[in-house]
Amino acid sequence: MKEYKITNSSAIRNVKFKENNIVSIKFTSNDQEYDFKARDQEAYDYVTQGVAKTYAKKESMGKFINAMRSSDRLVEIDN
Repeated sequence: MKEYKITNSSAIRNVKFKENNIVSIKFTSNDQEYDFKARDQEAYDYVTQGVAKTYAKKESMGKFINAMRSSDRLVEIDN
């Protein structure tokens, strides 16, 4: 399981990549983790690479995650 602890975001605290195309996101607004499922393996790979690139470049993780949710690459699942 790969995890990114985000220190430069006002929206996202951390992002974890789990099995079965699950991405767990903890927002800065509370301590609860929210699970999202990538729509398929291609979307999961795209999100994985995108988070790594966004993290490395210190770009807005909140903006990236929001774009992935808006494009339905990530869909929230019931926790």
